[in-house]
Amino acid sequence: MNATAIPLGCPCAGAECTNCPSWLNAADSVVLGQTLMEAYDEYSGSDRAGESTTCSGACVASAIFQNDLRSVGANSSLLSHVNRIQLYEPISAATLSPTEPFASPIELTLASTANTTNSYLCVRWNSADNTWVTTNVETVDIAGTLSETDYKYYVTCKVSVVADVVLIEGPEIPVTTTQAPTTTAAPTTTTEAPTTTQAATTVADETTTEATTVAVVATTNATNNVNATDAPSNATTQTVVTNAPVVQESKNYQRRVSFSFNIACASLYNDANKTAVTALLKTEVATLLSIAESTMTGYALSCGSVVNTWTQDSNGLAVGVTVEDVVNTLKSKVEAGTMTPTVNGVQLVPITTSFTSVTITPTDNKIIAAVSSLSTGAIAGIAVGALVVIIIIIILVVVCCKKKKGKGNKVAAGGNDLEMDARGASRERGASREGSEAER
Repeated sequence: MNATAIPLGCPCAGAECTNCPSWLNAADSVVLGQTLMEAYDEYSGSDRAGESTTCSGACVASAIFQNDLRSVGANSSLLSHVNRIQLYEPISAATLSPTEPFASPIELTLASTANTTNSYLCVRWNSADNTWVTTNVETVDIAGTLSETDYKYYVTCKVSVVADVVLIEGPEIPVTTTQAPTTTAAPTTTTEAPTTTQAATTVADETTTEATTVAVVATTNATNNVNATDAPSNATTQTVVTNAPVVQESKNYQRRVSFSFNIACASLYNDANKTAVTALLKTEVATLLSIAESTMTGYALSCGSVVNTWTQDSNGLAVGVTVEDVVNTLKSKVEAGTMTPTVNGVQLVPITTSFTSVTITPTDNKIIAAVSSLSTGAIAGIAVGALVVIIIIIILVVVCCKKKKGKGNKVAAGGNDLEMDARGASRERGASREGSEAER
């Protein structure tokens, strides 16, 4: 076991990933934390014969589910895939049950599968109540961090128990209003003439002694030349509040959109004609959406079927038409199967579950500017993978340990036990089947 981030999902991306659906190419990862590191640095376990032995390290298995198989009925509130982490003994493959909650939590970094105008919230499955809860879970960054590689928002969840973890929509992110400092108007003084000529000195002294200060809307009036600094407490103050800056209408925020056609890349284009096919397809898609091609920036094709990706901008849209309107139209056409352009005599049919959209907020402009100089080929290489048929993929990331040399039956940390015999492998497969049947 180690304290570095362990990647989850497919170990490849793009056209090279032939046995993995595109939706599983996100860079999810897990860091186990110091508590588990110390708990399984050295402990009493079992060998293949079931005899007691001293082990060092553990096997880490992860399972990723595209949908919520825990809740009764469909759950449309998920904003990420469901992630599960489980620990096993390295030789016997027996399930490890660490003491909970952990002082040093597991850190799961999850990629969002859908954008939200509110916050992201980490939740975990509570088997006792059969519901998603926030106890023993902390959301590190409620706004998420936008990746400049795949245009997904990533959120880190700190979990103090071993459980299924997923992202859902949280409350609205509060907006802070800046208030200008208070200012005090400068006081003024006036002199009142004496009413008698007799005993002028005495009158002057009495008047000075009995002088009063009157404050009227940030102006101080005093009698007989009383200095303004003698009565600052009588001045009134006025507070000026600076309104929060007006931001761009959210309906016209840029959207990074993607969907796939149900055709192999090689059946539509090759290296020689890819540029021409990309231009033709962009024109066809723009026509079906009734928008100008100039509003579709960074249009690119990539493999994994034929994936179309671009950033939809408001510049150049017809009056009264917003980016949100265009994206909603595209989504409807893809899901209805009516986004069917024809290129070189071939009518393309969309994969109805492949549409994705990520909103690029003004705070993300700095990140987008940093990658705006990429070539079309580079942008195509980082396009968001399209969703495919609803399936469950279980990825086992095994970080096993080997027996320590020179220490009897101890198992060395950091290695993978690749010598599991038929009995151990059979037991592990049986455990996986029982887990799958329980989830169904």
